[in-house]
Amino acid sequence: MDETEGISSSTLLWVAVGCIVAGIIGLTVYLTMDRADTRPVKQGFYGGPVPNLKKIPCGNVSKEATKLYSIFSSKNMDSTEEGNADLHDLRNLLTKLSCLKKDLMAPEQTITAVKELGFMTQQDIQPIGDLTGRCFSKTISDRDLSLQFIKWRDVGMNLIHKLCTEGNLSETQVVSAEKLFITL
Repeated sequence: MDETEGISSSTLLWVAVGCIVAGIIGLTVYLTMDRADTRPVKQGFYGGPVPNLKKIPCGNVSKEATKLYSIFSSKNMDSTEEGNADLHDLRNLLTKLSCLKKDLMAPEQTITAVKELGFMTQQDIQPIGDLTGRCFSKTISDRDLSLQFIKWRDVGMNLIHKLCTEGNLSETQVVSAEKLFITL
């Protein structure tokens, strides 16, 4: 056996081993990058679509939020940008609470439903996506979480009272609206 043939077969063996290792590394990187995709999942995921919930995203997770919103939207209070600002703010708050619940209940523990929700100074202490991530990583203190929920409760009750006054709701309807919000 010639010495050049030995080097050649040895080199060929190492090239083959290098290609296999590179292939395994490439596959691992591809699969890891694919799983890191955190784009929102299309509607219908986790529980399927529920009819008549077009007004509140993630409304299929919280029937209370849907019922509460329908109390005021049935009074012909427009929630568009040009319409009733209080109803629009309530819709945003109910969306945040419902989508937070959806993300926290999802078995994947990914930030999908709240990812695109905006930050509102009058409602939020920190962006909802950050809050959800801190919940998943268990890096949020009970105090910080409690402060955020207290702020949401206060803002929500204030909006409900304003909307009840605007809509001329009866006392029993007001109590019903408050109970729905508390049980979210």
